[in-house]
Amino acid sequence: MKFILILLATAATAFASESELIAVLKSDAKLEEKVAACRQLAVVGTKQAVPILAPLLADEKLAHMARYALEPMPDASVDAAFRDALGTVKGKLLIGVINSIAVRGDKKAIPQLLKLWQDADAGVADAAAAALGKLGSVEAAPKLTGDAALRCAEALGGKHAVAIYNRLLTDKAQQIRAAAVHGLLCSGNVPVEKFLVEDDPIAFAAALKTLQQELPGAKVTKAAAGQLDKLTPVSKPLLIAALGNRGDVAALPVVLAAAKSGDKAARVAAFRALAQFRKPDAVPVLAAAVTDADLGPAAQEALVSLPGREADAAILALFNDSPSVAITLATQRRLTSAMPALMKLAKDAKQRGPALKAIGELAGEADVPALLDLLPGDAVEQALISVCGRTPNAIGPVSARLNSAPASAKGSLFRVLGAIGGPKALAAVRAGVTDNDAEVKRAAVRALATWKDTEAAPDLLGFAKSLPDATDKLLCLRGAITLAANPSLPAEERLKVCKSAEALIERPEEKKLLLGTLGGVAHPDALAMVLPYLDNAATKAEAGLAAVSIGQKIMRTNRKEVVQALQQVLKSTDNPNLKERVNAVLGGPAKKRN
Repeated sequence: MKFILILLATAATAFASESELIAVLKSDAKLEEKVAACRQLAVVGTKQAVPILAPLLADEKLAHMARYALEPMPDASVDAAFRDALGTVKGKLLIGVINSIAVRGDKKAIPQLLKLWQDADAGVADAAAAALGKLGSVEAAPKLTGDAALRCAEALGGKHAVAIYNRLLTDKAQQIRAAAVHGLLCSGNVPVEKFLVEDDPIAFAAALKTLQQELPGAKVTKAAAGQLDKLTPVSKPLLIAALGNRGDVAALPVVLAAAKSGDKAARVAAFRALAQFRKPDAVPVLAAAVTDADLGPAAQEALVSLPGREADAAILALFNDSPSVAITLATQRRLTSAMPALMKLAKDAKQRGPALKAIGELAGEADVPALLDLLPGDAVEQALISVCGRTPNAIGPVSARLNSAPASAKGSLFRVLGAIGGPKALAAVRAGVTDNDAEVKRAAVRALATWKDTEAAPDLLGFAKSLPDATDKLLCLRGAITLAANPSLPAEERLKVCKSAEALIERPEEKKLLLGTLGGVAHPDALAMVLPYLDNAATKAEAGLAAVSIGQKIMRTNRKEVVQALQQVLKSTDNPNLKERVNAVLGGPAKKRN
């Protein structure tokens, strides 16, 4: 017995034999051990286990597990055991046995279930009714109601099912009526148009749902479409939408007619349905409505989604009379063939902004030279930045244009190159910083000063030393410090830039900027760089904040250095807020450390 119990305890990895499991059920083993035995018998049990499990159907503690073990067994003796139990068990145990009979589909139990259907116990009667429905009892079919009747119709099919569904059309429960409509339509014995009327909203909705999903064939589609003119403006859009979801082009003529004239809601529904049919026949009616104040948005959405050259041509034709709409649709459709028209509109003062925005989304490398011809201008710059961001090779024409561009356009080119970044762009801007033209030089400096990649740091620091103009030097210095503030860069790299920049700083403003950058660097060397600024009245506030910020980041790894540094901060400041922050890092009252 101990061996059997060990096997039961390790049931997750191995099964005991059927005979061993039966022995457990016969023994005085604990309840949980017998439950485990039943669970395993559901997998390995045969007719040998039936005589042992059958008596347990009357055991309140084990009846559920006994049924669990018996239900999967294919032997006919299981059905006999359940039928026998119908006459011996009561209450919840009887309901369980009835449910198991339904699960196994034992039609031989129908006579007994018919009697139990009249049982005084409502739970037993309901379970019997449900089982009779699932088993497809012809005798019970005329009197079953609700879900039990629906299950019976599904089990019986044919004329019996039709009779049940027809009877349920007047059921009080809406979901039962809807299911009855669905069953009748799927049976093929009732035409869909019977329920596509507005007398019963529940039946109408059920018919629409069934039409969309489960009734194949052009004949059904045409019959449903034929009901459209008989419906009110409230219901007509619903049927049109169902026809669109059905996707059968047999409804195309009717939907096209609805799209051309009539109530707004029906026309909008028709536009959407036409998009689902995906046929070029829809293009003329959609194109005619895209500029309509009320219908335009729906027509535009449908036209954009239609495949084929016909839809492309219709959108391109709109550039002549409705450029704003054309720009929107060309952009949504990703219509690159619209580039010539967009380039033309980019020279029009009224349409320049929207056209350039569309160009930025649609243009490719081949379009860059034409776009460069439109410089200068902020919108042109943004379009170029967008194109070059998608097509890295486009940076070549931008850099090359610097050789021939007028000084007024070079500023735009430098800004574009600065936004794009990369070694090639940096080389072009670097050359501009040494240009003889003061305007060009200033534009290049400003582009370099806003560079986003640290590859520009050496150039910025170098120009901060060598440029003759004080403003240009200051811009480069600030640009280098700003680059070092990038938190995605390694701390050592940021520190290197900060140390080089520190040697060039003269004004308090740049010192404060440097301290702000150092405050974000989690490194003890950054803390060491900050401390000397505590002795300067102009920078001690910023230095204190930077020290606390660094200390918070490295307290666990560099506790000694942080404690010493923050004690210096406490000595240098009278600011109560700063003292409170220091105290929070050190873990003790600031006033005790003063």
